[in-house]
Amino acid sequence: FGGVDEMCTPAVRACLMKDGVSTGSSRAEAGSTPLHEELEETVCRFLGKEACVTIPMGFATNSTVLPAIIGDGTEVLLISDELNHKSIVEGVRLCGATVKAFSHNDMGHLEEILKTATESGRYKRIWLLVEGIYSM
Repeated sequence: FGGVDEMCTPAVRACLMKDGVSTGSSRAEAGSTPLHEELEETVCRFLGKEACVTIPMGFATNSTVLPAIIGDGTEVLLISDELNHKSIVEGVRLCGATVKAFSHNDMGHLEEILKTATESGRYKRIWLLVEGIYSM
């Protein structure tokens, strides 16, 4: 933050000159950019999935988009990091799904919840909700 680095500073400057600082609005209002598509393609390759959606942080976004994407919460388990922002917690609550929280950065606890959930056969869909940058 505010420092000059011989590798990072020129790379950041080049990106800013090419892509700008912001679209000035959400994707819902301003549309997607090639950077959005590149990010989602990269996430899909990393996760070995055919599609994904990345959503920027914002209280209204998190609290309204989650219920819209998840839909009917029947037979749905939402596994949420215990330190997720209040906006995610609110969106999860509005889904009407079963919710389990896992201890932050505790992959053993997450694995335990996932194992129990998958072995139970109770859920048609299981979602894992984490933040990219925590605002605690």
